[in-house]
Amino acid sequence: MDQQEINQFVAEIRIAVMASINRDGSPQLTPNWYYYDGARLTFVTTKEMIKFSNLRRDNKMSVCIYESLLASEYVVMRGRASIRDEGF
Repeated sequence: MDQQEINQFVAEIRIAVMASINRDGSPQLTPNWYYYDGARLTFVTTKEMIKFSNLRRDNKMSVCIYESLLASEYVVMRGRASIRDEGF
């Protein structure tokens, strides 16, 4: 996608999955509605949410925005990745 296509995609109503870093260094994923003003994503949360504490302590984050319109049901999993080189 070029920048114009990215802006159009992000400007539509979608869900963003935000990744922040827990105190123990593990990732925290949270689906969020957001507002995009053409240059900046804005999220609304409360001080009681884990993502708020995480971002206040360490402001590094990642966001994935996907095409589904409804995300009222979701599963968050934590663990460790294992990498196997199978020669592909």
